[in-house]
Amino acid sequence: MYYRERRASLFEVIIIGVGIIVMILGFFFLRDLFMKNTEITWGMLTATFSYLVVLLLFLVAAIGVDIKEELSLIFHEQLLETRLMRTAFEKPKRKK
Repeated sequence: MYYRERRASLFEVIIIGVGIIVMILGFFFLRDLFMKNTEITWGMLTATFSYLVVLLLFLVAAIGVDIKEELSLIFHEQLLETRLMRTAFEKPKRKK
């Protein structure tokens, strides 16, 4: 089956860019927080958990967009194949 090469959409590029920025900034903020405080507090645990949840949301959003576009390509190819099968199996009309 023929699959055309898919290019990344603008939304995917934005998600990747923002995700990388959030990952780097969050890492440095959390590292700075851990360096200033010697003991683990609830605030530090909450900040770490929230940081991981935000990273997970960016990952799920990127995967969701990719799956949506792949499914639209598969649906389009399936529609073309169904049309081809319909024309191949039509009975020829007899002339009277």
